[in-house]
Formats: sequence, structure tokens, C-alpha cells
Amino acid sequence: MKDTSSDLEFYLDGVGDLEEYLLSKEIYWNLPGLPRLTIGNLLLTRIRLINGINNLEDLEKVKQFTVRLEKIRAKWKFAWENKIKAEIGSRITLWENYLADYQSDPVEYSQAYYEEVRWRVIIQLLSNELSGNFKEDIVLKNLDEKLRIMFIPGSFIWSNQWLKDYPSDEFWFLYGQLHGR
Repeated sequence: MKDTSSDLEFYLDGVGDLEEYLLSKEIYWNLPGLPRLTIGNLLLTRIRLINGINNLEDLEKVKQFTVRLEKIRAKWKFAWENKIKAEIGSRITLWENYLADYQSDPVEYSQAYYEEVRWRVIIQLLSNELSGNFKEDIVLKNLDEKLRIMFIPGSFIWSNQWLKDYPSDEFWFLYGQLHGR
């Protein structure tokens, strides 16, 4: 995973552009020199920052920008949910492609699970933000059924500092690995 300084820069710039992003037609918003802005990337980065920052000044910035994010979210609730729905569709495609690659060559692609599961985590974070279902819900359930067949349950695969933010009942796919390693 990334270091907190690049995460902090992304989060602050992302929240700074959030309103303009929500009102645009873009799913992936360009932040020069940084990862592309999406709601999923913001949510994932916020979790990493809250649990990874040791500097009180930086933590205070994150808290201030989170308040700002929540105000924008409340003001543009409809745009927020529409952007999430569009992103979910895109992330499901990425996740589905990874699982297809894994099925074609388990030995090679099982090594990438640690990074690729990020797509599934983002899908979960995004779906938690919606007030109802999303149209790809059945596709996701089918992908999860396939994953369970290939999955070997085990311990949490990311840093333990994020363990409390990813409970095993909801984020079960972070507690194990794929066959082939």
C-alpha cells in the first residue's frame, strides 16, 4: 500500500475537487501527478489515513477535510449516489477481469490477489454508501460465489492497522488467499 504523505496529498486534493467532480460526467477525475479521483479511492484513502497518520497536524487536516467531504456529500446526495453507481459498474468490470485472469492461470494470478482485491474492497465501500441496491448487485453476488470456490480462508492480508475497519463478516475476501500460491 501507499505511504501516508502521498495518500494525504491525494485526499486533500481530491476533496478539494470533489464538488466539481460530482457535477461532471467523468467517473475517473484527473488529479495531476496523483491517482485519479473517484469516490471509492477517497473512501479507501480516508481509512488508510485515519489509521496510518502519526502526525497530529496531518490527522487534524484529514478530519477537517472529512467534514468538508461530508458537507459536499449531503449537498449533492443525488450526484454522489449517481457517481457511486457508475463507479461500481466500472470496478465490477475490473474485478471480474481479474477473476477471469486468475481462472485462466491460477499460479500466475494468485500472486496478484493482495493488490487486485482492492477492487472488491472499493465495491463494498461504495455499496455501503448507497441507500438502495445497484443494478450490478446480481453480477457481484455471482462473482462472490465464484470467489468462494477459489478462496482459502485465513488471516487478514492487509496491514493490521486497518483490521478494525474491515470486519471479517463484511470484508471476508480480505481474510485469506486464492489457491495457486
